[in-house]
Amino acid sequence: MLQGNYVSLSKHKYGSHVVEKCISTKNGLEYAVSELLRSSELIELAKDPSGNYVIQKALEITKTSDLKFVE
Repeated sequence: MLQGNYVSLSKHKYGSHVVEKCISTKNGLEYAVSELLRSSELIELAKDPSGNYVIQKALEITKTSDLKFVE
């Protein structure tokens, strides 16, 4: 249900908590990170306080994950 909305949710204080929880699960991690990587708003997301937190959390979790993201 959240697919297609991870970027916009990441820009909001409470939405970013939802995305963080999704990133903490294996399936959610794959969907959320794939969407974040494909987003044309990645730079703006990195500048946003809530979005920056989501990106940092995704980086932290993907460092230890065995998932491979290929386009």
